[in-house]
Amino acid sequence: MDRGARPRHAHDRGRRHRQLGARHARAQPRRPRLGGAARAPLRDTRRRRAAVRARAHAPAPLPPQLPRRDPGSRLGHSERGRPQALHRGRSEAGLRHRPRRACGRVGVTAAVFPLIPRRRVIGLAFGGVRSVRRGVGSDIASTREYRPGDDVAWMDWAASAKLSAARGDDEFIVRERFADEAPRVVVLCDRRSSMSIPASKFRTLDKPRAILTALDLIGTSAHAARSLTGYLDYAHGEAYWRPPRSERIAEPGAFDRPFQASADTVSRGLAFLGDHRRDLPTQAFVFVLSDFAVPPDLDAWQRALEHQWELVPVVIQDPVWERTFPDVGGIAIPYTHPRSGLVTPIHVTHREAARLRAEHERRWERLVRDFRSLGIEAVEVGSHEYADMLASFLRWADLRQMWRGAVA
Repeated sequence: MDRGARPRHAHDRGRRHRQLGARHARAQPRRPRLGGAARAPLRDTRRRRAAVRARAHAPAPLPPQLPRRDPGSRLGHSERGRPQALHRGRSEAGLRHRPRRACGRVGVTAAVFPLIPRRRVIGLAFGGVRSVRRGVGSDIASTREYRPGDDVAWMDWAASAKLSAARGDDEFIVRERFADEAPRVVVLCDRRSSMSIPASKFRTLDKPRAILTALDLIGTSAHAARSLTGYLDYAHGEAYWRPPRSERIAEPGAFDRPFQASADTVSRGLAFLGDHRRDLPTQAFVFVLSDFAVPPDLDAWQRALEHQWELVPVVIQDPVWERTFPDVGGIAIPYTHPRSGLVTPIHVTHREAARLRAEHERRWERLVRDFRSLGIEAVEVGSHEYADMLASFLRWADLRQMWRGAVA
């Protein structure tokens, strides 16, 4: 080093190669001193810029599920992503159901069925079903000449060029589209005593749970189509009516209803809806949940069809004990009374089993024939499980789509 020698260096002042010693004379290790610790001295930047600050890290990859503000449960609050309709012993707290959740996020796709009307609907704006009215949508209705104020995005440039070449002048053609609107959805629930039969070791269908699952599935599908939902029953003999006017959440226990309706509850419900046509415009969906142990009144159904509603009967029947009857002749079967709940063993002979089988099969064939005579496709439900019921509604939607394709 060529710097000047300092006191107490190891070599003399005249040597070129000297050893480096301590910068401070008689440097000692740290020891207790008075005052605060010495700070590091400021270094001259020598015209160098300051260090670049670290920026934010790269964003994490997009998750398969998108966060969304929870609109609230359509059937009350749910646990662990399961719809409340699958929980036994819980009341129906509303018609519409919160989408399935996973770790606080809402899935991109939901298990729903499409609402396929027979004709174009008149409903709420910004829906997902083609309307009879013109507006903002995806399906082209017709074309017309350009008017001042029309959106340039509506322009049909190919047709405009052809018309301009034919007339020798500037002509513009715009497309008119059918508006996409949302139909209103109402559920008419049959609350007779036969709809309160639970599951047992001899029968797999739990009718109260099937009602909850159907309400859950219909509410979720209506929410996916941006529709408003309503509810009607006669559990206490009087109409319990919730019109489809808003997306408000029902109070807890609002749909915890008994099974004390009369035998003509479905006919009374259809007549009640006919008196409230203001809440149910053309092509509104009316789902009728019942086992139809009492044959439907065809006159009442025909009058309801005159309002141009989409009537959808949801037939909730056990495929073994109600659509037919098993060969249990000579066996004592426990019978539960639907009103009192008392269990009584009943001995059924072979002749009685054959007679009940023939009666149930004739009743089922007559029910299917009556609905077909009205031009209605029924949803056949034989299980209270969510996946099985979804498959039944998807089959109904496929039949609707095939019918529309055949008519078109």
